[in-house]
Amino acid sequence: MHNFYLDVKDIDPKLFDFYERRYDVLDFKLLNYTDFFYLGSVEHKVCRFCGKGEPEVAFEKIAHALPESTGNHFLVSYYECDKCNKLFARQLESEYANFFNFYHNATNISGKKGVPIYQSKGGKSKAIWKSVDGSDKIFVMNDTTDDITTTFNAETKKLIRTGTIPSYIPIAVFKCFVKMAISIMPEAEINNFVRTISWIMEKRHVNFYSDEKKLLVRYKMIPGFNVTKYPCCILYKRKPNIWQGPYLLFSLTYGCFSYLIEVPTLKDASYHHIMNVPFPPLPFKTSSEDIFDLTSCERKKTATQSIEYEFDDISEITEQMKDVTPELL
Repeated sequence: MHNFYLDVKDIDPKLFDFYERRYDVLDFKLLNYTDFFYLGSVEHKVCRFCGKGEPEVAFEKIAHALPESTGNHFLVSYYECDKCNKLFARQLESEYANFFNFYHNATNISGKKGVPIYQSKGGKSKAIWKSVDGSDKIFVMNDTTDDITTTFNAETKKLIRTGTIPSYIPIAVFKCFVKMAISIMPEAEINNFVRTISWIMEKRHVNFYSDEKKLLVRYKMIPGFNVTKYPCCILYKRKPNIWQGPYLLFSLTYGCFSYLIEVPTLKDASYHHIMNVPFPPLPFKTSSEDIFDLTSCERKKTATQSIEYEFDDISEITEQMKDVTPELL
């Protein structure tokens, strides 16, 4: 069996030293809840996005602090009214789900309606998770060379799939990350992000920074299928005696990926950059780091994403499998 975890002694001590000296953990959440866990007060519901409270606005819907597409089903919020919840679902979370559809499907992330099905733009390639005779789910891929590229190497036992993802607006995806950070943020910190909140709610997607500083998401991949088991998010706040580096960092780890963004704020000078800090320490083996540049406000319709698999052996498809997955065969 593969071991995807690291002992603390195997993690670079310089990473711990950097964050201990320069940042405080403002908030940490491991989303291993088995029932709803509410942020905010049921007696005093005020939306931190529009600033309105009851009875001016309703709080009847379940507002997830992180989108359900991340695997979050129980961390919910009294800080978000029904109107803002609907706005975020339409303007941000749908774009986020589109952007990560290929990866969520491939790494078995269960969203609102279960693990999403990946279907290529041409409709000829499809990938789903299926149970065979009540056993653990298997990942079934039906790829065609028309609209998905599969590179298969029997000697190295590696398979690389590249497919076209659903259309998305990059800045809207970045805003969704920021919205998650705002949702879990302690109330005392909100005043530093008033302009940020206005920005994520704007229907017109433009860069937060006037000097066109890029909106970047740094990430590392964790080998295996949904190794992390539960989503985990952390807010790192720069210490008061430190002047170098972003004011606030948001780390989100779930499935097979860990992401890191700088949460934009007017409190911070634009020269403080997300690339000037090391990636936070993780208790998992990871791939080399990469970046999503989500600065563009233009809808992307032909973007592709790739993922690499390793395998132990190759087997013929059984008649039983054919019966379970007829739509793919």
